[in-house]
Amino acid sequence: MKSAADDGLDRVVGIVLRTGVTLAAAIVLIGGVAWLASHNRVVPDRHKFHPAGRFHELGGIVQGVLTLEPLYVIQLGLLILIATPVIRVLVCAIGFGAERDWTYALISTIVLALLAFSISGSGI
Repeated sequence: MKSAADDGLDRVVGIVLRTGVTLAAAIVLIGGVAWLASHNRVVPDRHKFHPAGRFHELGGIVQGVLTLEPLYVIQLGLLILIATPVIRVLVCAIGFGAERDWTYALISTIVLALLAFSISGSGI
């Protein structure tokens, strides 16, 4: 039987997931529309690979978003989409800890550590 605390945690996790996905989709849509509006007559050169810029650096993405460059806005939306499940695991770890459900809190913390380790580029 579920307790009121479980229902509360389920609600918070649901809000985190819905908000993250909705925010990411809106940002990607805005960036996509802006890119299409500014590149409506551009014919891409498919004969040679052209690196897309500093998409692999968080600082570069933030700088590109601040200058309202559409591809960086799209990248920001994708980063938010990737961060959403990580934030969900963090919320679960905190929620289970608050409920004093130490088994699930420990499992969530281990999953969070593995995600952080993987995202940091170190790999497993």
